[in-house]
Amino acid sequence: MEKVISLISELEEACCNNILFLLFDRKYKIIYASPLAVQQQLYHKSDKLTGKELFTLVDPLDAKAITTEISFDTSEPQKIDYLQLLCADGTVAGYSGYFQKFQDENSKEDLMLAVLKNKLQNTQQDSKLNEIITNIITHSEEAIVILQANAKVRYANNTFLRWYGLTQSELQVIPFYEIDNEINNLQKWEILKAELQEHLSRNFETKFVTAAGSTIDLERRWRIYREGAVELYVCFMLPIKERKETEKKIHKTLERQHILSQIAFILNAHENFEYKVNEALRILGNYLQVHRVLIFQNILSNKATSCIFEWHADEFLPRRFDLQAIPYSLLPEISRQLDHEPYAVYESISQVPQELIPYFRPYEIHALMAISFRFDEKHPFGFLSIIDHKQKHNWKESDKRFILTFCEILMSTFRQKQNLDLLVKSEKRFRELAELLPEMVCEAAINGKMTFANKYAQVQFGFTENDLAKGLIFFNFFHPDDRQRVIDHFEKLLSNEHINNKEYLIINREKQLIPVLLYMNIIMQDHLPIGFRAVIVDISERKKHEKHLENLASVIESTPFAILEADSSGNITYLNEKAQELNPLPDDQLPVIKRHIQTVFETQNKVSDTIKIHHQEYRCFFNFNPVTHMVNLYIVG
Repeated sequence: MEKVISLISELEEACCNNILFLLFDRKYKIIYASPLAVQQQLYHKSDKLTGKELFTLVDPLDAKAITTEISFDTSEPQKIDYLQLLCADGTVAGYSGYFQKFQDENSKEDLMLAVLKNKLQNTQQDSKLNEIITNIITHSEEAIVILQANAKVRYANNTFLRWYGLTQSELQVIPFYEIDNEINNLQKWEILKAELQEHLSRNFETKFVTAAGSTIDLERRWRIYREGAVELYVCFMLPIKERKETEKKIHKTLERQHILSQIAFILNAHENFEYKVNEALRILGNYLQVHRVLIFQNILSNKATSCIFEWHADEFLPRRFDLQAIPYSLLPEISRQLDHEPYAVYESISQVPQELIPYFRPYEIHALMAISFRFDEKHPFGFLSIIDHKQKHNWKESDKRFILTFCEILMSTFRQKQNLDLLVKSEKRFRELAELLPEMVCEAAINGKMTFANKYAQVQFGFTENDLAKGLIFFNFFHPDDRQRVIDHFEKLLSNEHINNKEYLIINREKQLIPVLLYMNIIMQDHLPIGFRAVIVDISERKKHEKHLENLASVIESTPFAILEADSSGNITYLNEKAQELNPLPDDQLPVIKRHIQTVFETQNKVSDTIKIHHQEYRCFFNFNPVTHMVNLYIVG
């Protein structure tokens, strides 16, 4: 649903919110309404309409048209030519609409998209658009004249009037062939008309002398337009010089776009980082017709710089390895410029800072441009340098913009490389840590196919790293009786439910059942789950100890002599069955027992004594337990 609404939002923006989009379900409940279009055209608020029935927005007389003419049983586009919607101010607005059924990918629910166009708004917009177009033509730098079949002027724009030195009123009474120096008689006009009626258009170049006496080289483009019985002849007159300059600019722009597209393709398509950066520098250097392009990277906390990439023309020797660890203190001019500006430009040999000359001898520097490279405003990366060893350059603003765009594209590649390196390092650290853990660690895709298992897991389950490519399924390592519980555990995690860690049984390589605790978390990418990590803890030893302790507790309970446990204050905290038979202990013996307990706590040594309980003498042994920090008392009769 989010994708659908995102796509509709893009369509709204493309339509400048002139089209109204509505999304509703089979119960005609509104799921989405164009926010701006609803506000501007119907004066409603989109969030107030969401959840309401579509018929609260439709004129009651037209409600039946929707239920009878629009069907959820067809996937073909459906149309209603006229539909009235209710505005918040009590008025109505007329629309034509197209309706298209589709199915939501997630819920599989049938939905209907209504695309509604305001009929009155179109008329107003068309009128406004015609006014704008007329205004543009009137003030165009190209001379435009529209003639009737009798050569009378129907319309002429301002440029035409200025070149011919006439007014609109004067043109109304003078045939075109009486004011033009090319079509200067009726016969030539008839010949031109005949050609246009046959071929519909005619282009030719000519010289034109304006009313002010200046001569202009023109291209004349004649066109004929027919509407019923009416014929109109239109002449467009464009100075060739201006056109050539425009064509040159367009060609230059298209050429640069092609160069940038080619560079972007190389940077994105190739995996070899050094190759694609060097290739990008080569293309840039050849296009700019310079002799050297270098990339410098900052080092030593941005106090120095080193050349990491270089392209140079074949006739020159490389300089990369001579340009290492140069302190910025030796490049004060470049450093100062790039600290305050996006680039530093030196267009002739006299402008180049003296500090740079020694690094490129025996070659001279006739022109140089340095462009700052930054990951962001706070993290400078270095700079790109363009050098010409033979001639000066007059870099125009368009040249600078082109080079800056190149640098932005290249910088994005360096950012991707940095992020990839960080990801690889993070992945490496994770895997190293996983190998150190004395537990089974696994990763799997969202479908359960395993993508990683540490050595401990491989040994337990009896497979190797190479077996992962065969499509091992994580859930299959669990006992069949527990397999569905593990899948349910995973699905609850996907739903963000809190899961208490539970015990499961796995089957090891020797087909033995091992009790484990399972810890899982979801791997997210771009806010979407793409897999999961799992830590499997073998608790078989713990289970054995628990069983052993249970056995010991059973032995202690059933032993034929009394066993008691007391804290440092002499309070009894545990009695076995035999001790419960002797309880309560006689009051006259309690001070003696507590004194012995205190002595054992202080000395942590054993103490024995004979005491009389219920007229019978018992041998008592007091022992300090360092694990529980309690005193165990054994009474033997």
